[in-house]
Amino acid sequence: MRLISTRSIKQGMVLGSTVYNSKGRILIKEDIVLTNKMAQRLEEMGIRYIYIKDELSQGIEIQEPIPSELRISSIRTIEESFLQLDANSLSSNSLIFENNSKLYKNLVQSILGEIKDNHDIQTVLSDVVTYDTYIFQHSFNVTLYSLAIGMELGLSTKQLESLGIGAILHDVGKMLIPEEVLFKPGRLTEDEFQIN
Repeated sequence: MRLISTRSIKQGMVLGSTVYNSKGRILIKEDIVLTNKMAQRLEEMGIRYIYIKDELSQGIEIQEPIPSELRISSIRTIEESFLQLDANSLSSNSLIFENNSKLYKNLVQSILGEIKDNHDIQTVLSDVVTYDTYIFQHSFNVTLYSLAIGMELGLSTKQLESLGIGAILHDVGKMLIPEEVLFKPGRLTEDEFQIN
């Protein structure tokens, strides 16, 4: 099995690892023969890399540093907590974060539990590129990157937990920006810059 860009997919290639969407639903199962239409759809969904099976990579098995179940449940936790935010109430948002702080800490501890024994930081970091950049997925990916680098730097468990929670929340403000502004192609107007 080997990692390739979705732009490099050729009709007839065999998928090496199941592809999930940001909600944890299966998009394409492992061992499916890929078509050009599938490749185009994956690119449209923001999935930039996949694993394929071919003669060149025969016998090579990639171990996922984070099990799919943990990845999916983590993203759901992030999504559910972010969706509770109220664009009009700073005090209720503070309460939401306070109520969810234990969830975030548990999530960080679960991720740490999976990657602590993985001494190959490259495996952890390369795993991130196989998933899309949807906001909740992105928060999970940044958390994974941050924790892997923090471990490599020898941070303490308490420091790693703080780093992980900060990474989860690094982009939370985007939830309060209207989508038409957040995803606008091109430059923002002065009024759009003022939205907060």
